[in-house]
Amino acid sequence: MWHDSPMLYPAEKSNELIDVINEMIESGVNDLAIARVRREALRLEKAGRFVDAKQLLGMLATLQGDVNAVEVCFDAAVTASGNDPLVMTNYAVSLANL
Repeated sequence: MWHDSPMLYPAEKSNELIDVINEMIESGVNDLAIARVRREALRLEKAGRFVDAKQLLGMLATLQGDVNAVEVCFDAAVTASGNDPLVMTNYAVSLANL
């Protein structure tokens, strides 16, 4: 499961979206939920929450088995976060779940 942090995710929206993704790990992928999380992640990116958005998009790519998108999204998140350990942990979890 992916992790959230009050420091990286000050808004409840990111935490809520991570919870939706974690639910899909347990109960199965839901196309409507994926579309909702993707839409919300893009809104977060437009609002300046780039690291959060890229992590969420990388997590979705993991659920869909898209290795290239996982790498692109998380590489961007890791770089933008200054190699934050939590972002790197979420990246490792994504790679392990492919």
